[in-house]
Amino acid sequence: MRYRAFISYSHTDRLWASWLHRSLEGYRVPSRLRGTRGEFGPLPDRLLPIFRDREDLESAGKLGPKIEAALADSEALIVICRPMPRARRGSTRKCSPSNAPAGPTASTA
Repeated sequence: MRYRAFISYSHTDRLWASWLHRSLEGYRVPSRLRGTRGEFGPLPDRLLPIFRDREDLESAGKLGPKIEAALADSEALIVICRPMPRARRGSTRKCSPSNAPAGPTASTA
């Protein structure tokens, strides 16, 4: 896997996504856990890299296939969702667990 995680978010949540991206990539795995066996092999010193579309696709032309490839090459999916006003609830389908890709770490919170 190329990415430790893929962050999916609405562009209205870009500040949260940016904060989370920086926080995860800056996180240092506790020394007592480094090198121990995790679900995807030995735990690293840091959780690098984390995929976020604005950081990783700035110069990309066709986004769909590149996003799908990055998602398939990620160990985990992180979805940032927020409650919406009643008038816009039809678009919550995007955050539905049934629309999440299959994989061992795909989940919603």
